[in-house]
Amino acid sequence: MGDPPRYSQIIIDLPEKLRRIAPRIPGCVMLALTCWLLTSTVLLAADEGVAGTWRTADGRALIEIYPCGANMCGRVAWLLEPNFPEDDPEGMAGKPRIDRYNPHAELRNRRVLGLRLMEGFIHKGDNRWEQGTIYDADTGRTYRSRMTLLSADRLKLHGYIGIPLFGKSSIWTRQK
Repeated sequence: MGDPPRYSQIIIDLPEKLRRIAPRIPGCVMLALTCWLLTSTVLLAADEGVAGTWRTADGRALIEIYPCGANMCGRVAWLLEPNFPEDDPEGMAGKPRIDRYNPHAELRNRRVLGLRLMEGFIHKGDNRWEQGTIYDADTGRTYRSRMTLLSADRLKLHGYIGIPLFGKSSIWTRQK
């Protein structure tokens, strides 16, 4: 065997080794960059797949779904009828809609426009978010809920009391 190479010999041989691998560096760098971009795009799509503005099934509201901490939440972004109708039985004709059926009296004067009505949705994979709640300002009731992204523009929401078997689903459409 011979003597191990001296430090100065390693430094001298380094440029020769770089010349041999240099033609392969651009391809390796490009491959690594492409893999990184594809991975980050897929992860971003999975995390924010439901983020955006959605039209409710009845078309009466637009709901903005957004990240809140590690979960997803939603708030009323637009209402077809932001004010109470002229024939409102409780004398609120023409006034902005408020959360008047809330079971907590101190919250009944909140405006519905801008109201957070969805919270706690945890991403469970496979385009599913579970363990959330959804509030119905028309009745003052809160339901357990889950959502499934059916396609880029269709979101299925399922609200229920107790177990999901006894609930109701609706399909929302993404607004662009």
